Formats: sequence, structure tokens, C-alpha cells
Amino acid sequence: MQPHPARTVAPPPRGFSIIELLVAIIIIGILAAILVPIVANRSEQARRARAESDLERIADALERAAIDIGYYPRLFMLDDTSGINADNTPYSPTGNPNADRVNSRLYNNLSSYGGAGWHQNQNQLFIDPATADLVTSAQGFLLRQQMQLNETDFNWHGPYITFQKDENVLTIGPGGVFPDQLPDDPWGNNYLLFTRRGLILEPDGVLVTSPTSFPPYTLGGQTASPTVFDRITVISLGPNGLPGDGSPGAQLGTGDDMVRQIGR
Repeated sequence: MQPHPARTVAPPPRGFSIIELLVAIIIIGILAAILVPIVANRSEQARRARAESDLERIADALERAAIDIGYYPRLFMLDDTSGINADNTPYSPTGNPNADRVNSRLYNNLSSYGGAGWHQNQNQLFIDPATADLVTSAQGFLLRQQMQLNETDFNWHGPYITFQKDENVLTIGPGGVFPDQLPDDPWGNNYLLFTRRGLILEPDGVLVTSPTSFPPYTLGGQTASPTVFDRITVISLGPNGLPGDGSPGAQLGTGDDMVRQIGR
């Protein structure tokens, strides 16, 4: 008989040495240090691009609303729909003007503390394009009354825009928590609307002409004096959510703030 050939036994697999593991960890760390800032920067660039797009869309919506009704509306109104009930069902006029206007979604959104319509100073809903300033309370009362009594004749053709919103809520009165209904920028802060004399502070609907906290109603915000612009202006406070570079006394519209002006 021929002898069986000797079997070759494979050596046991060799594990990584500590030095090899350390080298691999170092290489992974170096790659992470290079790639993470690149990814974060691209993400931030995407947010800025979206903010620029939002500002253009808001400006366009304001312009189209002004063409229809002759005035720029406050930002929370831009996605209001005419001819739709408050519960989003089709609008069916009853022939009773008082009942019809109360059922209207547009009317509901302009009613104080009514669902989303908690914004105040309802007689200061509009900005006059000629003066770039809020209309007077007397004139604003007539405009609001006209809008609420007959949306068709008022020529409101909303919604003029749909936007990301409702990330910010306020507690108003005992147990009242309401979404602010304002468009939010990619960093979760409200876009701000300025007349030529100052900021329209929401939900009050008043012009801020003295130092206030930014973002409004947020504790710990940077106090700054509203910048006076010569035209209607919409601003995002940018990545830091504060005026300018966030330093004390920084001016709105500087630093990382993003600005879009409307009109002449």
C-alpha cells in the first residue's frame, strides 16, 4: 500500500495587531475629521439656499397679493384661502351675510383667539405700497370689514403661498396655546416683516420702533434696535437666529442675516 501523503494543516488565522488597529483608528479619525465639516457645510449651504428660495417666494406672494387687493398683507395671511370654510370643507353661502362670514376660513383666521386667528391689531393688517407703512387704524378697519363681509369683491385670491410653519407656539391667556402661523426659516425662526419704520411684531401686529428681543418672545435673545429700511423688507435671522453676527448692538440685516426687499 502506498502511504497516505501528509496532510497540510492551515495555520490559524492571524488577528490584527494592536499597532494595526491603532493605525486603522487613526486613519478613520482623519477621514472623519475631513468629511464631517464637508457634510455639515453642505447641509448649511442647503439651508441657506432654501432660505433664499423662501425669501423669493414670500416676496412674490406679497407682490401678487398687493396686485389683487392693493396692499401688502401681514405674513400670516398669505396662505389664507378665500371660499373655504374654517374646517376646510367647501364654502356654501347660506344667503345670511353674518353666518357666511363667520363660517369663512379667511374670516376665522382674522378673528382674535379663534383657532389660528389669534393675531392681534386686526385693523393693522395691511401695508400701503405707496408709503411702505402700515395703514391707519381707521382705514384698516374699513379694509378688514370689506374683506370679511365680501371676500369676492375684496379680490382676495389666496392662498398666495404655502410654507413651513407652526414650529413656534405661544401661550396666550389662561391655557391658550396657539401656533403662530408665521413662515419659519430653515433654522426654525420666523421670517420677519419690516415696513419702512420698523418691524411688524407678531402676534401684536404693532410696529417696533424701540429695542426689543430677537427673536421676539424668546428668552435670552439678543436685544437690538430695529433697522430702518427704505422699502418693505423680509428677513431671516440666519443660522445664529440673532441680529447680525449676534454680538451686542449688531444691526438687523447684517452678518449672517438674509434680506429680501420689495418695491422701490
